[in-house]
Amino acid sequence: MTDESRARLARSQGTMLRAAIAGRSSPSAWPTYVARQPVYDRDLNVVAYELLFRGGVAASEAIVIDAQAATGEAALTAVADIGLDVLVGGRRALVNVSRSFLLGEQVLALPPDRVSLEVLESVAPDTAVIDRLHELAARGYQIILDDFVLTRHTRRLLAVSGFVKLDVKDRDEEDIVRLVARLRAHPVRLIAEKIERPEEFEACRRLGFDYFQGFVFGVPQLMTGRRIRAGRPTVLTLLAALSRPDVSVAELEAIIVQDIGLSVTLLRYMNSAAVGLHRRISSMRDAIVFLGTETIRSFAYLVSLTAHSQQPTELARIGMVRAKMMELLGPALGRADRATCFTVGLLSVADALLAVPMDVLLEELEELDGEVTRALASRAGALGAQLRLVEQYERGRLDQLDPAAIDPMLLRDAYLQAVAWADEASACLLAAGTGARRHDPLRRAS
Repeated sequence: MTDESRARLARSQGTMLRAAIAGRSSPSAWPTYVARQPVYDRDLNVVAYELLFRGGVAASEAIVIDAQAATGEAALTAVADIGLDVLVGGRRALVNVSRSFLLGEQVLALPPDRVSLEVLESVAPDTAVIDRLHELAARGYQIILDDFVLTRHTRRLLAVSGFVKLDVKDRDEEDIVRLVARLRAHPVRLIAEKIERPEEFEACRRLGFDYFQGFVFGVPQLMTGRRIRAGRPTVLTLLAALSRPDVSVAELEAIIVQDIGLSVTLLRYMNSAAVGLHRRISSMRDAIVFLGTETIRSFAYLVSLTAHSQQPTELARIGMVRAKMMELLGPALGRADRATCFTVGLLSVADALLAVPMDVLLEELEELDGEVTRALASRAGALGAQLRLVEQYERGRLDQLDPAAIDPMLLRDAYLQAVAWADEASACLLAAGTGARRHDPLRRAS
């Protein structure tokens, strides 16, 4: 691309972004609700997030918005309104695009170095679409075929696409094998989506898929008969102590300092931008004095789970997002005990993080409040309902939200704040690095 072409593209992108910002406040604009779903490589590193958008209106209105047709416009609004740094950090964003958005000029406002375009299966591969995809690819956009079905007509799309997504949910393995073999004749990378069971993930990895997406990575796996291993005594002792409302500062400090790794990680976190203190913390007692017992309890839960987990780091990040979102939503849902909300959100993934069934974990934490236990065990009670609400938003089931129960925009804002906080905190707590923008596996693969 020449310098003149780059300048022209930059001007067009700026114009489109300004139009998006202006349209955001127009009477015809709709609010943008957004969640994100990670895409993993074969080593279970997160390489991208698919952005899940819905256009929502009050239940009393008779207006119906076509979610597919609105996805591209919603993504553009999100880029202008929220910002990709908040939504995906340094990783790539995957956005579904309809035919009308693909052929229009607003698509050019999505930055090609940050956003990959997922062409919906409903987009007919006619000459206009094929020509447009070649033009966008030449501009640097990465093209992904979503829910792809190989036919005589769709075969033309493979020449311009770097990636193909295949829906593997409840699909016969022999059928997947045949389709993978046919697609391997083309220079595309394969993404398995809608993976919901561990055995499906293992099968897809065995069949040679390059990337993976689905709820199997964000929900606890079924485990039976496994007891808590003796290798994490400090973590379990700390969790048990935290479950008692009368635990003292001295007792918490005494438990934490037994584990050097846990102590160092907690202190690093206290000194991070996620906490936002105006002075450095040099001891656990210092931290407790400045932050207070309730805050220390929440952070200790966080550190004790994430520092000793051998599960994918994204699962720990999901727990952190849930915890913060639960805490932020507490007052709006009539709960003053924000620390309890935080604890329920974080412990909702503790079984998967510690590789222990939830019922076994709750037996070890027998002094947990009964309402907390019911919320974690069966999503029962008011806390359980709040957790279900957070999980529903997290999984992108945004069109099922009841606006009469809670303002969806409040949910969106709480989610975005929680994502930003969790991403900042994970830079200290999790093994994943923060240089994803410089290391872009999807770009390299294409």
